[in-house]
Amino acid sequence: MSYAFVVVYAMLTLAFGVLPALYAVELAFTSADGGFAGPATLPRWSVASGSCPRWHMSACTC
Repeated sequence: MSYAFVVVYAMLTLAFGVLPALYAVELAFTSADGGFAGPATLPRWSVASGSCPRWHMSACTC
């Protein structure tokens, strides 16, 4: 009985936890036309560099 629960739990974890997370990572590195864009699609600002977006200024030490 407990093996059946573990198998169902593992399948649900894979279907609703792991696979959506992997899909989100894939989308993060995909360009608008569907090709691989690499890290060029990620934001180029950081709090340490002082180039913070306007909405993020409360946490910046710039």
